[in-house]
Amino acid sequence: MKNLLVDADDTILDYTSGLLAYAGLSLPQQRYSDIAAYLNECHDLTYQEIDDLIVRFNQSNEFKYLEPFDGVVDTLSSLKDEGTHIHLITSCGDSDKTKELRRANLREVFGDVFSTVTILPLMSRKINSLLPFVNGNAVLVEDTKTHYHDANTLGIPSYIFERMTNNETHELETFDHWRDFYNIYKNMHK
Repeated sequence: MKNLLVDADDTILDYTSGLLAYAGLSLPQQRYSDIAAYLNECHDLTYQEIDDLIVRFNQSNEFKYLEPFDGVVDTLSSLKDEGTHIHLITSCGDSDKTKELRRANLREVFGDVFSTVTILPLMSRKINSLLPFVNGNAVLVEDTKTHYHDANTLGIPSYIFERMTNNETHELETFDHWRDFYNIYKNMHK
């Protein structure tokens, strides 16, 4: 059995654009380590203000309408049709409202492509959710280096989807378009 583990925010769904539009802020013009660094360094928000903004956004109606990245819907659908089980693991927050909005967004954009959907507390580490996939012929796709490294520590091959909010990825396995990931997956993991 093949298992593809994917993150949601800024991996398959364009979270940064949605959050910044909600806040009335511009998109990054250079790369930052993460969205918090961008909001702190470029817009002078404190980390408490950033946390509050993220919580408000993740419980707003706008969170239900995040757009998919180019090529991701076709890529995931093709992989599912070819027998890959796709598991979504996201740490967007586990309030009932956030979970309801996230599930509605996933259904609307991706249909029934996911075998499982795991929704963790906001900004949680995912290592415990990765444990069932150790020695399970799995691959992880993330935008966050911490989760990437956790998976690699567990022996799960990992890839970073390159964004403006995850710099210093030059020594990691990366891709910047889902069409490229499809080819990587077919060549390396099928």
